[in-house]
Amino acid sequence: MNRFLLVVPAHNEAAHLPAVLASLAAQTLDRGGWRVVIVDDDSADATAEIAQTWLITEGIAGEVIRVAARSIPRTLNAGIALARADECIVRLDAHTIYGPQYLASIDAAFTRLGEHVWMVGGAQIPAPAASFSHRLVVSLMNSRMGLGGAAFRTATAPQQATSVYLGAFRPGVLARVGGYDERWQANEDAELAARIAASGGEIWWIPLESAYHVNRGPLETLSQLARYGYWRGRTLRRHPQLARPRHLAPPVALLGAGILLARGAVRTVVLGSLVYGAAVIVQRPREEARTITAAALVFFPLAHIAFAIGLLRGLLTSDRSR
Repeated sequence: MNRFLLVVPAHNEAAHLPAVLASLAAQTLDRGGWRVVIVDDDSADATAEIAQTWLITEGIAGEVIRVAARSIPRTLNAGIALARADECIVRLDAHTIYGPQYLASIDAAFTRLGEHVWMVGGAQIPAPAASFSHRLVVSLMNSRMGLGGAAFRTATAPQQATSVYLGAFRPGVLARVGGYDERWQANEDAELAARIAASGGEIWWIPLESAYHVNRGPLETLSQLARYGYWRGRTLRRHPQLARPRHLAPPVALLGAGILLARGAVRTVVLGSLVYGAAVIVQRPREEARTITAAALVFFPLAHIAFAIGLLRGLLTSDRSR
């Protein structure tokens, strides 16, 4: 069995952390083979106290450290710095519930796959939501006409990938490539994965059971997508080999629509919008409420526009950190 260090960055997660930690306590992998570092990033609530109490109550090896970074890459690097030479590192999220076989599946993958595989991970699968606003965001994440078309979201069998959700790393890999780039404020996982691949390591997608709990509404999601798009653009400037049609489609469509409107081709833009709307309706799950689908007809295009504007900004921003 491999040994693991689980790194959980958390900022004001008192409401979500108990369920996340309970899912870790339910792991089937022998507790003697893993320990947990919860990195409390300057929380103003009881995040640190909840984490510390959980470690003591469950008798799980680990510790809580506090930083004042307000940055996911910095909090992750702070936790990674505590890894021992023989430990695989598992990057976790404080909004995701992990299936009981999560760590065991990672352990089995590293054991089965060759040493040339440096990183493994699964898909970001959103959990069912209760509120209308959160259900709308879940729809965006699941739909192929939204964000659901990426291979790491739709794969079913183990396969080589360019990036995965969260990720687990063989011992020494993160130290070898320099850890997370602390200048990146989003898209830090993809940027790190690109450096791993450039250093000769393979990244594999593997089936992992988890459920991401959406905690942002539509407006917050649009802001997040604009920010993510910007940093995705910065990542593509540094690692152009990562460019995929799904990344370029939103800005191409936005620029194309702008050109057509400037030339007075309003009907063409309207026709394209109707075709897209029809695709959203056709792709909707049968169980999806009609009100969610109706809202998606407006929300999905706005999401793509937010990402497109962010991506164009990122692509036009020089990366002086090469």
